[in-house]
Amino acid sequence: MRGTRFVSMAMIVTFAAVAIGAGGCRSSSGKPRERGPLADALNIQRKEPPQATINGSGGRYKHVVIMWLKSPGDTDARRAIVSATSVIRKIPGVVDVVAGECLPSDRAVVDSSYDVAIVISFDNERSLKAYATDPAHEKLVEEVVKPNVEKYVVFDFLAR
Repeated sequence: MRGTRFVSMAMIVTFAAVAIGAGGCRSSSGKPRERGPLADALNIQRKEPPQATINGSGGRYKHVVIMWLKSPGDTDARRAIVSATSVIRKIPGVVDVVAGECLPSDRAVVDSSYDVAIVISFDNERSLKAYATDPAHEKLVEEVVKPNVEKYVVFDFLAR
């Protein structure tokens, strides 16, 4: 009796998942089911999974800049670069900017040799590409980055 009740509950849960249109269910044609009849009847909307973001931003196009200063550890130079990111926030297409100083680590896999890191999020690839030649960015590079930075490395990626 107990096993029968368990099987019956399992069948009900399976039926409900198929009727609602839960992820992974297939239609009779073998294609993924977008919505089930119960979902239609209850007007349930399928939600897309959240995109990976930094600092809650919606920009999926990321531009990461890692900088080593001419005078490593120079507190004033670090502060000047981090403060200058307020200019970046005003550039069209920029969704979010986060910047900060290196967080030293004892872990062998962590490179703690740099001084400042910046992560800029953009709403699309066109904005990311346009950013490089934006006059505000070019001015920041000339007035803040070049006088203080010995070396920098840039990584661009699409967050999924």
